[in-house]
Parts: sequence; C-alpha cells; structure tokens
Amino acid sequence: MGQRFVLVLKSLSVILLFLIAFEVKGNVDLSEKETIRIGLLTTRDPNFFIDTFGPTIADLRRKFRNTRFVTQELSLDSLISEIKQNQLDFVIVPSGVYAFLERTYGAKLVASRARKEAQDCNYSAGAAIIARKKDKKISSLEDLKGAKIAASSPDNFDDWQIPLGELKKINIREEELRKHTIFTNFEIPDVATLVATGHADVGFLPVCELEQLMAMGFFSPDTFKVINKKDNDGLSCVHSTDLFPGIVFAALPTAKSTDVKKLTMALLSMSSKKSNNNVWEVANKFDGVTKLYESLGIKPFVRDLSWKEFFLKNAYYFAVLFLCIFFLIVHVLRTEVLVKKKTAQLRDALAKKMELEKQSKEAQEKLLQLERGGVVSQMSAMFAHEVRQPVETLLNYAEGLRYYLATLGKEDKIVGEAIDAISIEAKRVSQIVGRVRSYVRTNKRTRQPCRISEIINSALKTFSHSPKSINVKFSLEVPSDLVVEGDPLELELVFINLFRNASDAMKEQQEKRIVVTAEKRGGDKVACIVEDFGPKLTAVELDNLNHPMKTTKKDGLGLGLGLCNHIVLAHGGHLDFEPKEKCGLRAEIVLPLVSEKVALC
Repeated sequence: MGQRFVLVLKSLSVILLFLIAFEVKGNVDLSEKETIRIGLLTTRDPNFFIDTFGPTIADLRRKFRNTRFVTQELSLDSLISEIKQNQLDFVIVPSGVYAFLERTYGAKLVASRARKEAQDCNYSAGAAIIARKKDKKISSLEDLKGAKIAASSPDNFDDWQIPLGELKKINIREEELRKHTIFTNFEIPDVATLVATGHADVGFLPVCELEQLMAMGFFSPDTFKVINKKDNDGLSCVHSTDLFPGIVFAALPTAKSTDVKKLTMALLSMSSKKSNNNVWEVANKFDGVTKLYESLGIKPFVRDLSWKEFFLKNAYYFAVLFLCIFFLIVHVLRTEVLVKKKTAQLRDALAKKMELEKQSKEAQEKLLQLERGGVVSQMSAMFAHEVRQPVETLLNYAEGLRYYLATLGKEDKIVGEAIDAISIEAKRVSQIVGRVRSYVRTNKRTRQPCRISEIINSALKTFSHSPKSINVKFSLEVPSDLVVEGDPLELELVFINLFRNASDAMKEQQEKRIVVTAEKRGGDKVACIVEDFGPKLTAVELDNLNHPMKTTKKDGLGLGLGLCNHIVLAHGGHLDFEPKEKCGLRAEIVLPLVSEKVALC
C-alpha cells in the first residue's frame, strides 16, 4: 500500500508538469507568437519531468513571454520522422541519441544536463548492474554468462547499450545476452522487481535509479548488490560502467541562429540554488559515446565494407594464406636443400656457442682476477703494516738477549743457536713484509692519466661475456674527453661490480636496462652515473650499500661494494648511492678531473 501511495503522488506530480510543460499543436494559434518546437524522447523516468524537463520549460516560458514553446514527447522512430519533415527546432535526448542525430541529421549541442549527483556533466550517464545480495553465484561480470538478465529496452542508451560496452571488454557479446534477457519496455514489473523476486539474476539500471528506488522505500539497502563497482568519478551514485554525458539539449538545422543563441544563454543561466532541480552546462567529451557505438558495431558509426575494402582490411590474412600454400608446395621440392642448410646453421650455432662459452669463461676469470687483485692489495697493505712492528720487536729482543749473555760472560751453545735461529727467521719475515710493502707502494705508483670512456667501454666489454649480461641493454652517454688519473684495472673493477649489482637487482625482470652517463662537475671533477630500473630499496638495504661487509644477498660477503668504495676513496673521489623516484638505484662516482695539459699514456 505504501508503494502504491508513493506512485500515486509521483504520477500526480508528473501530470501537473505535463500540463505546465506540454502544449498540443492542434490547439495552438501559431500566428500569434514566434514558435519554437521542441521534441522530447519518450522516457518513463518521472524524476526527469520533475527535476529537469518541467522546470526547464517553465523557466524558458517565463524568460521569453513573446515566444511560444511547443513540446512533444515522441518515440525514437516518431522523433526521427519529425526531424526528417523539419517539424522540430530543438530536441532533448540522451547523449547516445544525440551522437546519432549529430552524425546523421546535423544536430548541434546547446547544453547538457548537469546532474545534481555528478560533479561533471561529462560523467553523469551510466548504468548500475545489480543482483540479489544473497545470490552467491553472481559476484563479477564474468558470472553474467548464461545468467537471466532484466533490462528496460534494447534501444535504451543508459541501461542497455552502456552495459553492453562494459561486457564487450570481457568478450561477452550482445547475441549471447539477448538469449537470456527479459525486456520490460518500461512496464510493470520493472527491472528491479524482476531481480528482487528471482525472475531474473541480474538487472541493468540507469545510474541513480537504484538510489531513488531505495529512497522511495520500494527496496531496502540489503536487497541488492552492485556488480563491478567503479570509482566515484565525481558521481555520488554507485555505477558499474564507464560514464558519459547525460541528457542533451540540441539544436537542429531548422532552428534559427537567434533562437539557438537565446536558448543557450537561458539554459546556462538557470540556477538550482532555490530548488533541488538539475541545471544545464556544456559537455565536451562525446568521443566516449562514439567509441562505444563503434565497439558495438552500431550504424552509422560503422558501415558495411565493399569487397575491395574487405580485401584491403584483411590483406594480411590473405597474404598469410597465400604464403602458407606457396611454402607448402616449395617445401616438397626443397626438403633436401633445407636439411643441409639447417645442418650447416646448427654447426655454426654450435661453434658460436662454444666461442661464447669460451669468452664467458675468460671474462669470469678476468673478473675473478680483478677482484682478487683488489682484495689482495688491501689485505696485503693491512698485513704489512700490522706485522712489521712485531717482527722488528722480535729482532730487538733476540739481539738484546745475545748482548745480555755476553755481558754476563756466559756462553751457552744451545741458547746461542736458538738466538741465531730466531734472528734468521725474523729477518726472513721482515724481508717478506718488505716485499709486500714494496708491492703495495708499486701499485700506488702505477696510476696514470686515463680516459673514463675507455675504462667504461673496457668494463662493458668484459661484463658482456658474463652470464649476468643476458637480456641487459646498455644506454651510454660518456664524452671521450674526460680524463682522470688512476689505475685503469681498479677503476674497471668498480664499474664491473656496479654492472653486476644492477643486473642482480633486475634479475626478476624479463628486460633489463642500465643507463651509464658521465659529465663534468664544478670544473675540476667528473661524475660517472650508473642507473638501473630494479625494485625500490628499503631504508635498511640502502644503508647497507654504504657499509663494507654488509650485503642484501643471501650468499654474499659484502666485499664487492666495499672494495669499490675503497678504490674510489683511494683515487681521491667518493661513491654515493641514492634511490630513484619511482624505482631503481642511482650510483654516482665522483673523481678528480685531470688537467687537459696532462698527457695521456
């Protein structure tokens, strides 16, 4: 009884608005005033007459008292017939129908309805796909395959064509849906009732209709659930599809330019501050409607292809078919030749594989040699420094003991031999330490002017033979005139280690990319940057990069970057790491720049 009472009140409101908004052509003396003829596409939405159409026509008649507005509610076929006979000046239609009229009959946009629930009139039309809340079988769009569907009309833009576009994205075709769809044609029982009573599994509703039905008390919030909920997009009503411009007020070619101008200004100046009515704005994003119709194959947005167009469109497939037939015939004649050719290619491939494996092994040995050389150099320096003093102390004690025995006048053959042995072995250790220190000092003296570009190219060449270089693409931007003073092998080791770490960071990526650049900085320094595009590091992982003997690898010793840092510091520079904004790591080596007057070796 409550629902019927609400329906009666709603019907009375609509009837009153009809009396205000509509005039019958036969009862009007068109000679008295200027006449503007407006066609309205038939709709069963009473809210449209209450908050949009009725207030709009009333406002126009109040502003233009010397103009007679004749309005007609027409079906789509009748509307098109009136347009063909030049019987209408303006139309009020959904954006989908407007796109059709624009393409076919030259309709032009005057204004678009700015829905109260939408922040942007470009995003005010769409559909909500509903199911019973207790129905566990329907939870996603994929579940609509084979489900019973309820919709208003196959010609309706909001609650049929728009949902079709959304379902086409997951390859559900209109032909499949129609087999299981009940069209209510705006009659009772409506779409929501069919779903609520179990006569349909899913229903297509225009946006905001579900909220209106619940506000009127027809259904409780626990009755339905909305499938494929999308982001708000500025629309307060829940929706399952993309959004499009809503109702459109459009001018036809028969309309006078002066009438188009004054109606445009009047519609855009309407205000809803004193009421709960919708107002008019200007939408500009109708390309979505066009793309929707193209995807659905709706004419005139698509047309039948001629035989020539069909052939050109499918020329690729015809060419493939012809080539398949051609190669099938040729294959019989060339089997023996192809076998021999493939055998030769296989032999070449095996030879290349062996050569690559050899190069890879040589590269690995070189990397190992370089790393060993760097670590041994550091450890040797430390060992020589720490061992020298104890050895000298041991020698002093031996000589002191010999002198002490001499002062006492005691001579013991066994003790003397022991002292001699200690002295001999201590001197031997001292000689070994001296050779180590000499090696370390020699390494420091071997530094020479060298080009950064040559060092990087050499490191890249060595790294390219490593298994870690697989699927790694390099981008280099290194000037050839940047010169530093240092040990080329040690600097090469630094870059090889950075390349390896970058490759390891991107090991889960199918395509790896490393960018290497170099530039002058401050006039007296050169900055070399190595960037990768691996995952973003945590604060702990980033901190470990700057501390020797720490590593993020499960089986790593943390020597690599520690060695790199030591080498760079020994060359008077510094090595820094910083994360990139989105992903990846940026390693920067800053070294002193050698004067251009220094000759290169």
